[in-house]
Amino acid sequence: MIVEGRFSVVQMNVNRRLRFNQPSRLPSLGDSGIENERVLALVFESISWDIHTLCAIASVSRRFCAIARRILWRMLCAHRAPGMVAALSGEDPSGRIDGGWHSLAKLMFFCGGGESSRYFNLSQRSRGHFACESRFSKTSGRFFLPKNCRGDLLYISDPCEHHAVGGDEHLGVFRGVFREFMRSKTRQCLVRRQAELEEKVRCPYCGGRVWSMTAARLVPRSAAQRLGSRDGGLEFFVCVNGHLHGTCWLIPLSSDEEGISFNDDCDDFYGGATALYLLSQRTGRDVEFLKSVTRVSQLKDLAELVETESTVLPSIMAVSGRVGSETPIKCDHSGILGVIVEETAERLFLRRNWKFSWVQDSALMLPVSKEVPWYLEDGTGHVNVAGAQDAIGFVLTVGGEVFEKSEPSSLVQGTLEYLRGLKMLGVRRVERLLPIGTRLTVVGQAIKDGTGDVRVQKHDQGPFFVSPLPLDLLISELGKWSRWFKNASMALTLVAVILISKPVIEYMLVRSGEFLERRRLRLLRKRVDDAAAKREERATRGLERQQEKSSNSDDLCVICFERKYNAAFIQCGHMCCCITCSLKLQGKACPLCREPVYQILKIYRP
Repeated sequence: MIVEGRFSVVQMNVNRRLRFNQPSRLPSLGDSGIENERVLALVFESISWDIHTLCAIASVSRRFCAIARRILWRMLCAHRAPGMVAALSGEDPSGRIDGGWHSLAKLMFFCGGGESSRYFNLSQRSRGHFACESRFSKTSGRFFLPKNCRGDLLYISDPCEHHAVGGDEHLGVFRGVFREFMRSKTRQCLVRRQAELEEKVRCPYCGGRVWSMTAARLVPRSAAQRLGSRDGGLEFFVCVNGHLHGTCWLIPLSSDEEGISFNDDCDDFYGGATALYLLSQRTGRDVEFLKSVTRVSQLKDLAELVETESTVLPSIMAVSGRVGSETPIKCDHSGILGVIVEETAERLFLRRNWKFSWVQDSALMLPVSKEVPWYLEDGTGHVNVAGAQDAIGFVLTVGGEVFEKSEPSSLVQGTLEYLRGLKMLGVRRVERLLPIGTRLTVVGQAIKDGTGDVRVQKHDQGPFFVSPLPLDLLISELGKWSRWFKNASMALTLVAVILISKPVIEYMLVRSGEFLERRRLRLLRKRVDDAAAKREERATRGLERQQEKSSNSDDLCVICFERKYNAAFIQCGHMCCCITCSLKLQGKACPLCREPVYQILKIYRP
């Protein structure tokens, strides 16, 4: 890889410089304290953990490389991305991570480039480079996981855009990392589908073998939508250590002519709505079942009812009474008598994390449960109850809680625990029990055992209820939950419909906006044309008025300019004066041709 080649060149240059300048001082570096881990950490902290300087230092010698692998790469990752490192390491006191901290640091700061593969063709290989900025998001990682693997934690970077290879698309290179990939559901899917490891492709960050998620058909459609790529225009690989790298074709932002896309998250809402609806139906069936059971008011009548109804159908009875037993259990910590006692223990301890600080943690121990034969009684009789711990609505009350402080049995054991990064605090024990005298309502199948006693137990094909609530109140509570589940199902369905129709609504809004804009422009052009027509009409009218005025001025007498000309000179034939002015011109010259005027002929004009 390019980073490894760069590291080797830096190592050659540094070693050559050290041999040329100070060959005698190299062995004394350890004596001067420069290799002290704390000193190196303080030095790099003062320079804000410069990645190029750290690469150069790690390539100086094997000792520095070992220190960088053990301490410096981890502290670099924690300094640059503390939240991401805390989520990936899980506060592991050993400070280890799959593939090593140097691989994670390389993944965070180096873009591995892209090359051709089975499902992704490139005309030429795209070289890797140090990324100026990298943004990793676990929210984006959910879009790269199939629906049955959404519980995994995956950090994905934004695609790094490389130079255009051809056409209108650009090459995008992205990378990511899983948390605890060995125990992830994604790896289980790969193993279950018997996906084969790639022969020609290796992880650019740890060198491990990889699976092709495209070949395993585990690439969801939401991944292309998240990257801004078309369907089928991407491929990514996952190595055995959980490192992810891939390439895609980035489509530039287009106009509103692009197709309508749907979000795969709508499937989650539909799935949740379906689950809530089925739960509502099941709860409703339980309500109808409780309404149809035979209620026993007095336990002394139960045996007679069992003999009467057992000949036709299984006897489903609802009985109430107080808990009793001939051999009750006495709790060790509270001294309360009960028929079912369950003790849970939780070991509390301190763990040392990778920051060398102590954090509190706990581990649950296996619970211990005890049960004796017990029955319900109401003063008139009693009925035995079996299998109550698996019944619906059965709960145990807290009887007592104690904390036992832990002390090491020997000094050696305490020292070993401290070296392992553990400090035992103690054990917290909690007792939960079903006390004597508790009033219960039991709904189940009533049968007679071998001794002739009546016993209430779970029916093979029906529900079994053991609840401290009375039967009427139990029916009311279940009915309320059934209605709540149904309303929640309708709400999720409505949200899914809104999410699905959102692109359609946006598309319609864009189209309607375009229509309104075209209509506005059309009206604007019409108004402009109307205004131009009015201006042209006004100009035409003005010209007509001017022509009328000019025509009127042409008919006026050339002498007085007040009356129209209506007299003609017989000698020259000109008609340019009114009769009044013409009479004054007798014996004088014509105003046009200067001929003498002797005779005048009056002209009558319409």
